[in-house]
Amino acid sequence: VRMTRDSDRFIELEQRADIANNIGASIFVSIHANAVDKNKRSISGSEIYYLSKAQVASSKRTEKIENMGIKKKISSKWGNLKYRVKRWLLGRHFKRNREKSKKLAGKIQKRLKKTTVGNSRGIKTANFSVLRNSYCPACLIEVGYLTNPTDATYLRRPSYKQKIAEAIAKGIIDYINKK
Repeated sequence: VRMTRDSDRFIELEQRADIANNIGASIFVSIHANAVDKNKRSISGSEIYYLSKAQVASSKRTEKIENMGIKKKISSKWGNLKYRVKRWLLGRHFKRNREKSKKLAGKIQKRLKKTTVGNSRGIKTANFSVLRNSYCPACLIEVGYLTNPTDATYLRRPSYKQKIAEAIAKGIIDYINKK
């Protein structure tokens, strides 16, 4: 396990995925607490995101990723194949990661919905930077809403945060063990 940060300091979104990419992480999980406008304070619960399908097919994204350093990985893995073939292979790689990310999100959500207060808001897709820029299966978890009085009360409790952490860890273990 490698934390992108261990204190309440801001790290640029792209840097968060880069940390995982640079160490060759097998899984990337980004954990957050959500918030909404004051007039929507009744919204509560957890939700999990993985990369939207539209982004997997994006050639601009593929080119950006190649330019961010994965080009070296492609060259070492696939040698001197033509650019179009490499791009196709990279697209297949990200499609598989997206499918794995969906499974990872499902395993975590199954554990998390037994633990968190409020309703489970389900698994969703999004084009978040940490998901888009990750080379490995990735999901972003919103553990509750700081703007919801009940969620906020629970999220301040160390025992509740521990339960959330344990549920996420068990979900990751379920994913790894293919349970």
